[in-house]
Amino acid sequence: MSWFDKLGAVEALEDAPFDAALVAELECAGAQAASREIRFSTPTFKSYSSCDVEGCGKNSFPAFSVTAGGCALDCDHCQAKILEPMIPATNPEMLERKVRELVATQDLQGFLLSGGSTKKNEIRYERYYPVLERLKRDHPKLKIAIHSALLDAPRARAMAAAGVDTAMMDVIGSQDTIRRSITSSGRSPTSRRRSPRCARRRWKWCRTSSSGCTTAAFSASLRRSTSSAGTASTRWCWW
Repeated sequence: MSWFDKLGAVEALEDAPFDAALVAELECAGAQAASREIRFSTPTFKSYSSCDVEGCGKNSFPAFSVTAGGCALDCDHCQAKILEPMIPATNPEMLERKVRELVATQDLQGFLLSGGSTKKNEIRYERYYPVLERLKRDHPKLKIAIHSALLDAPRARAMAAAGVDTAMMDVIGSQDTIRRSITSSGRSPTSRRRSPRCARRRWKWCRTSSSGCTTAAFSASLRRSTSSAGTASTRWCWW
């Protein structure tokens, strides 16, 4: 059965229009990646329940926001709502204290570092990098994911050097969406196309997920230039 036929058999997609030629092209390309492992992670900062997947505790892989609920960009597709359930960590000391407490009391395995964007669609993580380095030094198995926002080469290098295992960013395929919700940042669509390239130089491409926009996840360990110990590649996908 072809992919197009399989899509037609999914009840939840019965009203969704699909381009048969595009689906066929994707099926041919997908055959080249059939042997690759895919691991999915469900969000911990939002409560949910289904017959297939149970929700997990908020502290199993918590999300911290360096800006609490604030975001200067306030794009149409998010409106800063993704930040609301995150744990505020508005200074490095607060992040370090909370993470170490969770490691000691709940055997924390990792966390997501996020925050609201500036008007330039950047998130100011620089003062948090020494904390990330200390946490990775003291807890080498701790996995750190980060919402990167727009990246350039120096910013990607700094994240990788600090010990970030996974960088995640919105990959927006619609030029109209970019113009309507992102151009207020003063950054061109070219900046958004450049970000994944900068990330790929530091991290190994991992996979994508979809929730309004597509989130691209990059796994760090194989391309972290500062890594001296070959840690196993971590594969995360954030929804």
